[in-house]
Amino acid sequence: MYWAQAQRPALSGPALEAALGRLRVSWEALVGADASPEDRRELAWLQACSPTNMGGCGVYPVHALRGAAYAASVIKNWPTLQRISPALRGLDFATTTLPSIAAARDEYEALRAERDRVAQVHDAYDAYEYHTIHGEKLPRFRPQSLTPAARLPEPARLFVPDDDDKVPTPPSQKALSSVVHHSRWLELVDALHEYDRTAADTNVSHREATRLISASQFGAGMWLEAAPDASLPHSRLRSGPYVVALQRRLGLYLSSARAANDTLAAAGGEPDWLGDAACNTGEHSTRQQPRHQPQLLGSHTCNHSLTAASKLGVDAE
Repeated sequence: MYWAQAQRPALSGPALEAALGRLRVSWEALVGADASPEDRRELAWLQACSPTNMGGCGVYPVHALRGAAYAASVIKNWPTLQRISPALRGLDFATTTLPSIAAARDEYEALRAERDRVAQVHDAYDAYEYHTIHGEKLPRFRPQSLTPAARLPEPARLFVPDDDDKVPTPPSQKALSSVVHHSRWLELVDALHEYDRTAADTNVSHREATRLISASQFGAGMWLEAAPDASLPHSRLRSGPYVVALQRRLGLYLSSARAANDTLAAAGGEPDWLGDAACNTGEHSTRQQPRHQPQLLGSHTCNHSLTAASKLGVDAE
């Protein structure tokens, strides 16, 4: 990331791309991606490079974010650079042709334009109404937290006081990176919809696009951010279940069951490449249901008691 912040994207790009390629090799080895077809591996890698709150695994796509990193670094330090360097004092960030500064401005302008494009797609998502079985109306799902347009003023306004004599706060690297993440999420969900149209290894309609939306819900990726804690039981996850959870999250074949599924397919049976059948009818599922269902019933009873008590004006206890 230091090189992305310190070097123009055109210069840092090749090295960062090579580093990301090597990171992918290690990542695929860790998640057992070699058990899956190449098209699924490619989609899984794109998803893994998203933040955990957008359905990903938090693998930092530094090559895709190099423009945001460089622009944020230059914008943040521009006033200081002008103060300590006489050669820069007379330059205008919005108009200078100095290559190192112009590159940052161009990246910033590109991100502003991309932010507006993403916002237009979000508006179209919000205009679409989905009717649930409960009669509710919901917009088409999309991640929240896209950087507001007001946080990305035009270059000529970045260092100029407004009517209240206030200089705009420089956009952070996080604010600029948000544009890239949202753009990549839209690209990924479109790719998954396209994959679903021709998927031959599952009978579930819209499985992969639905999976990404499910993984992008609030809290769905927090388990990936939990650090092992010796004082907290079960916080040290075992590698086997952890890899299975990653493969289920990313739409990869279950590597631990690949040999069994190959044998089943060779015998004319229907393999469970993605683990959907095992998740719903396997030993773990049948063992959990007797405990899970009473818990749901107890929660329903408690909620119903609280509601009835509030209507009667009595103490819920």
